[in-house]
Amino acid sequence: MILMKRLAPFLILGLIAVLGTFLIWLATPEGLGLSDDSIAYIAGARSLLAGDGYREAWLETNQPVTHFPPVFSGTIALIGLMGVNPINGARLLNALLFGVNAALLGALGWRMTKSSEAGIILAALFVVNDSLLRVHAVAMSEPLFLFFSLLAFLCFDLYFEKNRITWLAATGILASLAYLTRYSGLALVATFAIALILLKGTWKKRITSVLIFFAGFLPLMVVWSIRNRLVAGNATNRTLIWHPVTSETLEQGLRTFSEFLIPIEEWRRELFKTPEIFVAIIAIISLTILAWILVNGLRRFFKPSTPMPEVIGFTNGLYFFGYLASVLFSISLFDASTPLKVRILAPVYLPLLLLLAGAGVWVWNRHQRTGRVIVISLMLLIFGAAITGQVRTVQELSKGGQGFASFKWYDSKIMDYLKTLPEDFAIYTNEPGAVYLYTGRGCRVLAERVDPVTGLVWDNFEEGVAIIKQDVLSGDAVLVLFGVNA
Repeated sequence: MILMKRLAPFLILGLIAVLGTFLIWLATPEGLGLSDDSIAYIAGARSLLAGDGYREAWLETNQPVTHFPPVFSGTIALIGLMGVNPINGARLLNALLFGVNAALLGALGWRMTKSSEAGIILAALFVVNDSLLRVHAVAMSEPLFLFFSLLAFLCFDLYFEKNRITWLAATGILASLAYLTRYSGLALVATFAIALILLKGTWKKRITSVLIFFAGFLPLMVVWSIRNRLVAGNATNRTLIWHPVTSETLEQGLRTFSEFLIPIEEWRRELFKTPEIFVAIIAIISLTILAWILVNGLRRFFKPSTPMPEVIGFTNGLYFFGYLASVLFSISLFDASTPLKVRILAPVYLPLLLLLAGAGVWVWNRHQRTGRVIVISLMLLIFGAAITGQVRTVQELSKGGQGFASFKWYDSKIMDYLKTLPEDFAIYTNEPGAVYLYTGRGCRVLAERVDPVTGLVWDNFEEGVAIIKQDVLSGDAVLVLFGVNA
């Protein structure tokens, strides 16, 4: 009986994980949603399986990939060794990750609050959150990034609990895998390094622990950077140019965050008529988290005899600011085209859920009657709204493929025609990913007036247009434009 009582929380977390996996399977009957970046990852996996290395197979040039880190494509390729098509492999992977990530978040919440009930509620809240389901329902690297991030936080907490450097080295390795899944994983590195400096008692311990952490992180990161330099002459295919975040980008981020807070679209749309409400909510949340980590972190730093703050909550509070800062920094200096959509903001949702669970347990324990009534009422409201939004999302997604997985693409007569073209016939198109997906042909990109990444005007635009015109008129190429009004 005692054994069953101890096993019960683990079994419930396992059932929640199974439910999460089933939900993704249910929501994607025609496969995961596909975007340009999805095609890049899938093409990279196909290239790896073909023994050609990690290459831009969706482009005619077929150059080595540096813009997209390799772990997501590599994982799909590993699944492909069992005979699974990379597109199906991505669906299998992300479905499993939705369940596993929910269970991992629940485990972190359990360790943070010392309450298995809180961990179970947190895992369930993950599964019924439609924003997180949408992230896992697209063939992108974010679910795998969340997986490595959650494992890194778990290992970091185990390091402080057991005081064994193997856990700290493992944290570094997991942070490097997160970085090689998404370059924004550098925010994890900064988070753990700062946490070690603030939480360790002496400068000797601070420096030593940071060096051990970097000993785990640096090898894989350095190998990837050297590879990129050798094959492409750059580390990550990013150019350092100042292009500050625009008001339109910030408004898009505010709208995305409002969708996370209010999963019922009718309510959200009505409330968003006064966007200041969500600005105020973000300000209150941010200032509360900032005050908590500053008080606990600086107190521990200047007076090491102060009791250790709760490690999982503290590091996730740091990460909330570190990740947002890294995203805004990247947009301002490296990639002006980065949209503040759900896949970009999803990594900050998990710290918010963890800290919400921590706050709920604190109120529950400190205020026996009134506090518990408030916690139960809020929990019922949150779950009621979340489940309603999740049901609608699953129904919406299950109606058909999203993005390039839609019937508009796979039933396209244009795609059927392109398949009949001779192999030496060049294809110029504004959708090279879609053409590659349905024809298996690498394409040539169109000339653009403005580089979407840097925001700068191309010097050779007219020359590029002239080359395309010459190739098409000579009968050596075809120009295919999608979504353009004549």
